[in-house]
Amino acid sequence: MSLWKRVGKKAARAVGKVSLKVGKLAVDGGKMAVKEVKVQRARGQRKKELLHLLEMKGLKALGVAYGVPMPDSWVEEDVMGGKTRVTATREHYVERLLGSLSLEQIEAYCKKRKK
Repeated sequence: MSLWKRVGKKAARAVGKVSLKVGKLAVDGGKMAVKEVKVQRARGQRKKELLHLLEMKGLKALGVAYGVPMPDSWVEEDVMGGKTRVTATREHYVERLLGSLSLEQIEAYCKKRKK
């Protein structure tokens, strides 16, 4: 067997081993990403549960405590050019706080209010 054929086979084996390692790392990275997504979903669900335990007065106080502005009402323009006055509902407050506060902030506020 010539020198070039032996070198070619060795190189092919080395490339194959590296490919397997890279493939394994990619699979492991994918598993880690899936796990991270599950953790984030669980944290989001916990935030929703805690916010739904609060009354409207508590939601407003939480927003004030952490500097999350929420107007009581605002004007929206529809497709036809008409204007409508929208009054903030509980869902508006919950959605605003979900996007603005971390789980730790919400938990700290709820613990503080319990005392």
